[in-house]
Amino acid sequence: MKQIIKLSFVAATLLIAACTKPSTTNNNNNNNNNNNNTCTVINYGINEGNSIISTATTWKAGNVYMIKSDISVKATLTIEAGAIIKSENCEINVLNSGKIIAKGTSTNHIVFTAYSDDSKCGDNNGDGAATTPSKGDWVGLQISGTTGNIFEYCDFLYAGQSDAAGNNCVYVYSTSTYIFDHCTLAHTLSGNNSNSRAFYAQGITNPSTQVITNCVFYDNDIPIYISARYTLSTTNIFHNPNNIAEKNKRNGIWLDGASMGGTSGEWNITEVPYVLPHYMQVYAPAYLKIAPNVVVKFTSSSYGIQRKESTAVEFSPSTIFTSLKDDASGGDTNGDGSSSTPATGDWYGFFDQSINDYLAGANIKYAAN
Repeated sequence: MKQIIKLSFVAATLLIAACTKPSTTNNNNNNNNNNNNTCTVINYGINEGNSIISTATTWKAGNVYMIKSDISVKATLTIEAGAIIKSENCEINVLNSGKIIAKGTSTNHIVFTAYSDDSKCGDNNGDGAATTPSKGDWVGLQISGTTGNIFEYCDFLYAGQSDAAGNNCVYVYSTSTYIFDHCTLAHTLSGNNSNSRAFYAQGITNPSTQVITNCVFYDNDIPIYISARYTLSTTNIFHNPNNIAEKNKRNGIWLDGASMGGTSGEWNITEVPYVLPHYMQVYAPAYLKIAPNVVVKFTSSSYGIQRKESTAVEFSPSTIFTSLKDDASGGDTNGDGSSSTPATGDWYGFFDQSINDYLAGANIKYAAN
């Protein structure tokens, strides 16, 4: 009898040890997701084609969700802190009345990553070291006009497989409302075009209902592409916090929108330049405020800024307007190293319609006018 009790005690001890989840730290802030194969694996969508979440669903902490087909979220999907989602060639699409509530914590992130990422809860695809995660291993997250989405302390890794919208990790439509706070977007595939973006926010203008704060962008192509009217929080950073030299290929805030007439905005981040891949007009009642020491770059000889009133665009003597090829101002924003150099006429110029003239100044560089 004593021998049986002793054996039972040893077995129970081994079981407890096997189920214990050790705390670990990775490069994406302080994320204590498991690096050992101790999580419960949930195979999701295998051999099912397109999976649809049509009723309220919770993805639990301690589970790894292995995604083998596209997921359509048409109801509330709650994701608990510590849950891990590994995707293979798939997209998570939030649409209709769906939304995702994903609230991680500073010590227990929610991770969206590649099917082959063994650093999160181990070798869940069962191939040993045969595969390792790569950029573009899965498509990404798309939020198609739904409201109330929350992503806090979430890591989005190894996404950007091409779809109809390009190579995007997170793609949100203009009518969506959401919070992305303390999230990391890294290792997004580069398609070497203007559609290679870690975060693409189509037409957003309202930072109170379309929130992007305290986020980290690194090892992507274009880190973020937003409306020129959107005031992006200065709490966001554009480098690996554990390695300041690890940035993004075309490290800048790329702007959409050819006119600003109804909604005002501010460009106030100095870590990276703002990039205008088009000609932009600003007119009352809207205004554009450009903070001191901000760098604004233009991608073409036909692109520039036109203000219809002298008050429509406010900037400082330390603001720099220059060519995308100007690596001396704001770094290598076109991602070509030293292959290109700036020249006069690289962009069109700054036209002030209120005085019917072009502006000149020490900080307007390489313009045609």
